[in-house]
Amino acid sequence: GAPFLVMEMLKGQALADLLDKDGALPIGRSCRIVRQICFALQAAHDKGIVHRDMKPENVFLQARSEGGDFAKVLDFGISK
Repeated sequence: GAPFLVMEMLKGQALADLLDKDGALPIGRSCRIVRQICFALQAAHDKGIVHRDMKPENVFLQARSEGGDFAKVLDFGISK
């Protein structure tokens, strides 16, 4: 009967770690990642949530089975 929190297990890497390892990304890949981040933030904004701490450390990249990145925006801890 104790409350608990269930979270998704993510496999991949933070955008910050990728940038530290590889440096600047190719423009096409960067644009695809930023587009996904914008869609995620728009979905939050549509629900009245503002992230307030966007940075590469709060973007997680998972590999898609068909190739490319799937970006997830994390850490809404100080959202409003």
